[in-house]
Amino acid sequence: MTAVCGYLDRYEVELVADFQQFYGLRLEQMWAGHLEPREVLVRIHGLMTEPWSRFRAAHLRDNPPDVTGGDGVPSWLGWTPSTQYLVTVANLLITKWGGKKAKPSLLKTPADGRRVIRPKSIQELLKHLGR
Repeated sequence: MTAVCGYLDRYEVELVADFQQFYGLRLEQMWAGHLEPREVLVRIHGLMTEPWSRFRAAHLRDNPPDVTGGDGVPSWLGWTPSTQYLVTVANLLITKWGGKKAKPSLLKTPADGRRVIRPKSIQELLKHLGR
């Protein structure tokens, strides 16, 4: 119960909104005895997996995780399918309407600069995978 109260003291607005949006629950149900504090705590931790969670955003703002790699980007800002889609669309628009000098201004993706392996057989693939 102490952990739940600590989260509520700090992130009440975000948690109330997220519980309604993601779980269809009202936090008042806990005080009325319809939700156990343990269930509430599990659901609070579950909000960390929701990319659009207000609680997650506020918690990560207040408690930034370690930064990985040399680019200074926090590890939780990973490359998502939505990000890939948006970059692909942006690159198509740059190519279509960017003129002759559009190629150097294309947005980079995580795959850029990586060596792409295109095995010609299953044996080559297994060799590449080290099996």
